[in-house]
Amino acid sequence: MNAGEFKHLVDKIREHLKPILDESGAVFYSGRQTLEGKTDFYLMGLNPGGAPDVMKEETIKRSLSDWQGKKPDYWSEYRDAYWGKKQQWTDADNGNSRHQKWVRDFCADCLGEDVRNVFSANAIFKRTKKGVDLPKGTNVDDICWQVHKLLFSKVQPKYIICLGHGSGSPFERLKQKQCLDVVGPHKDEPFKMPNGKRSFYIRSFEAAQIQNKPTGLDRLVRVIGVPHPSWFPLGANWFREAWEKLSPLTKLGVGP
Repeated sequence: MNAGEFKHLVDKIREHLKPILDESGAVFYSGRQTLEGKTDFYLMGLNPGGAPDVMKEETIKRSLSDWQGKKPDYWSEYRDAYWGKKQQWTDADNGNSRHQKWVRDFCADCLGEDVRNVFSANAIFKRTKKGVDLPKGTNVDDICWQVHKLLFSKVQPKYIICLGHGSGSPFERLKQKQCLDVVGPHKDEPFKMPNGKRSFYIRSFEAAQIQNKPTGLDRLVRVIGVPHPSWFPLGANWFREAWEKLSPLTKLGVGP
């Protein structure tokens, strides 16, 4: 995509997000490079964290402007941003939060990708301290999903990887929205932690990506939900072994 195409994309996103542009939050968690080349993955968290009252200047509108002109364009929020509590920090502090490290490890060890090469965004762009603080009974979800529908058509991923698959998670929200048509059965693949006392799941379903293409044809996409990184390190050897045993990137049958 050239500069004009990026500007056109951002203008369309601004139009969709007009009702919430001045809210604290962010749209993109990866740089422009993830829209310029081929990527199989669309990594989706729930929403930006942090205190909206403290980060009130970091609005969705500002995040779009920053993304459009940021140099270099090869970056990831999970590697190149500071998520700590210091008033002052250096670049050496970037990417050092537990959540950032565990997402990076998951991308490297399970997806086989540097996190900077993985297109990343949250399901909801509005910032809250916790997911449970997201507003209920509003149209914020619908507003954000119009943007995801647009981005799905640009990224054209084979896999949408959701960080979390419980109630209110990006995985559950995707199942309920109209930007994807669920066409395959829902699968729950269980695995146990090393102590054997608790089972976790890798969840998935196959969907048709809704696109307005001249052909009128939709692409198949596999939506995969993994446990949220707050539970355990997704790059741990035992989780990687469970991931490889279940083979969610091959076994589940997504075509080219």
